[in-house]
Amino acid sequence: MDVLDLILKYEPVLLFSKDDKDREENFFPISAAHYVTASALHQKGVGAIKERPTLTLDDLAILPPPQSRDLYMTFAADEILKHNPSFLERLRHGGLELYSIDGEMTPQLVVNDAAGMAFAVNDPALEPTSELDDFDPMVSFSGPSTEPAEVSFVLTDALQLPKAVHATAMERYEPFRDFANHPPIYYYSAQFNRGYLVLQYWFFYAYNDWGSGHDGVNDHEGDWEMIALFLRGEEPTYVAYSAHTGAPEWHAWSDNEVEKSDVTHPVVYVGSGSHANYFDSAGHVHFTFKDFSGGDSAVSIGPGANLPWGEPMDLGAQLWALNFPGGWGALVKRFGTEALALGTQAPVSPPWQFTRWESPVAWAKIPLFGA
Repeated sequence: MDVLDLILKYEPVLLFSKDDKDREENFFPISAAHYVTASALHQKGVGAIKERPTLTLDDLAILPPPQSRDLYMTFAADEILKHNPSFLERLRHGGLELYSIDGEMTPQLVVNDAAGMAFAVNDPALEPTSELDDFDPMVSFSGPSTEPAEVSFVLTDALQLPKAVHATAMERYEPFRDFANHPPIYYYSAQFNRGYLVLQYWFFYAYNDWGSGHDGVNDHEGDWEMIALFLRGEEPTYVAYSAHTGAPEWHAWSDNEVEKSDVTHPVVYVGSGSHANYFDSAGHVHFTFKDFSGGDSAVSIGPGANLPWGEPMDLGAQLWALNFPGGWGALVKRFGTEALALGTQAPVSPPWQFTRWESPVAWAKIPLFGA
């Protein structure tokens, strides 16, 4: 049986979930090509260098990786830079929200005893990138933008992006909810690692709105999630599901915890808004926040579900995935520091998530072959 036959034989069933307020999942796996066309490309320290809808996967494929690691896309977060907040917005949560269209604002952060959140924008002149001083990413790219290069945040109560960003992401994603013309797809990879044939199924979501949309912890643009099957011969031995940070949950293929559809298709319960992958519908707690994974959404995808998968794509054959190490969404930092605001960062392409991609056995911490 060839690789694609194995991929199809074991392709997963994704059951999406409502939250405790009966809100449906808002984002589903889409083609990376759709997301890229709906995004702008930015260069750290410069600003937008290619505007939507002119950006393509081919553009990402030909960029030199050493330089393009300082590039990132924005799907909706660039709307922050164009927003003029009301007085009430500035006083949200007892803190002061600050936005700037020119990056020259000097923020005065006001946070009382209540939890607060403040936003501001960096002046691009503050962050020159010497490696890119003479770098013109593509002749066809537009010239440097006058907009700020990155958005900085002080996050004192949550890791949520502004509601205006969430609203824009919802609006920008809406055309892709037409599943007849934009069927959900997965990307796959097959490789030998420490005695196993590892089948990886990667799902790309335009937006993680666990925080803003479902009262969870965080938001971020772009979301690469994955499950992996570890085969000996042509039969799975273990299966692992990605969920947030750190090592994934895994089980032996024969364990009762691994629910299967039609014998060979692992069933995945997807966290509402977070897109974390779970083996059960019980719901899971992270930082006192519930990640609802009831599998009770109107949408399910895969063999026997109410939506079929579109044509799978071999991720290891996509030059845009192999060559572009930049961010699949906005860069977010804590205001006034160089520290990244963890949980709000856009991911990089799967091949640049080195452990998951190159050493999946070590990533999943499953028993070594023969152990």
